[in-house]
Amino acid sequence: MIQSVVINLKRHHDRLSWFMENALKVNLTVERIDAVDVHDQSVQTQIDEFMQIESALSRAEAACFLSHRKAWERLLDSQEPYIAVFEDDVHLSKDISNLLSPELVPEGIGLIKLEYPLHRVAYVHKAYAKIMGRKLHRLLTNAYGAAGYIVSRECAKRLLELSATFREPVDVFLFDQESPLWQEFSVLQVVPAACIQDHALSQLNKASILFKSAIEAERKDMGVKREAMKLKRKRLFSNIKMPRYISCILKGANPFRYRDYVTLDLGSHSVEKHW
Repeated sequence: MIQSVVINLKRHHDRLSWFMENALKVNLTVERIDAVDVHDQSVQTQIDEFMQIESALSRAEAACFLSHRKAWERLLDSQEPYIAVFEDDVHLSKDISNLLSPELVPEGIGLIKLEYPLHRVAYVHKAYAKIMGRKLHRLLTNAYGAAGYIVSRECAKRLLELSATFREPVDVFLFDQESPLWQEFSVLQVVPAACIQDHALSQLNKASILFKSAIEAERKDMGVKREAMKLKRKRLFSNIKMPRYISCILKGANPFRYRDYVTLDLGSHSVEKHW
């Protein structure tokens, strides 16, 4: 099985207990990654150094990004070909352990999003591969959220290299069509999605939130600065993206017209429908 880790702050004991209990129910063995805590005085210098480059990050977002970097470093320090990274407020599908088999990951793929994106996305209609009743589709447009994904050794190495100068939220880095990562790797989405963050599930089910996001308020405050950086990056990669778009259109997808919600299947009746 692909090694799995959960990113968790030491002070969030309740989240860790909740996640580990649910992981046990779905037969998923997970190791904890000690998240970088923006309130920990011992890591302030680390956060300061990360934010020295022109940044559209809040300090909490920088700490989150550094936490995901620790997961990528964990993979490179091991002998494993892949790692599955989860955040501690994510609901897991009943069959997720069956999906995490190295033999099932298509050769040459560096990044697979397991998580349900709340917004409409465009992806290549033809499935790249099939995994245990689910399909893998190549993403064409933004699919934000970094609460559940699989990354390969090769991709993790490039993530660490590219993130040396990239200063936007980690999910933008991983799942934004303007990200430099997308110029080098095909990014796939599991359909139906196999996990979902608690705040997203509560929104779909119109239910109360179990765990409030620690960075959402600060993220909204950084919106204007982030949009300016996004426009700058879009101009930089516009010529590189066009051949990729043309290739995808020939395979049956139009990123300028076709967008739809990714379906979700956690194996429970309350979330099997399509939104």
